[in-house]
Amino acid sequence: MSPEQIGVVARTWDRAGSQPDRLQAAVAGRLPGPGAGERARWVVDAVGRLSSALDRPTALPPAAAEVIARRGPVTLAELAVDRDACLAALRSLTAEFGPAEEDAWEAAFALFQELVGPLCLDPFGTRHKRSTP
Repeated sequence: MSPEQIGVVARTWDRAGSQPDRLQAAVAGRLPGPGAGERARWVVDAVGRLSSALDRPTALPPAAAEVIARRGPVTLAELAVDRDACLAALRSLTAEFGPAEEDAWEAAFALFQELVGPLCLDPFGTRHKRSTP
């Protein structure tokens, strides 16, 4: 990610996160299932922790390990749903979400997946799931 993209992600997250309950509700409204609220809390916390570490590359791996320790095994499809819900929420809550923001967030989520994937992926959904999303 470029420094400019990191800045765009930080600004967008700050704007959307200025009302954390609204952000969490927007994410939850885009997640399937009865556990959407709890899963949305995890998504918002995970993205907040990872996005705040983007400007400090050495802080990213420990941040990824910390957030994924609370999630447990997931499939690529589950991570994609989380990403899509978060992006849709950001688009709806941030008035100025244009091509630069789309590009920056796509780069951020690609980096997040690269970091988090090896820690939690269960591509076939065969590992034991934790009770928290």
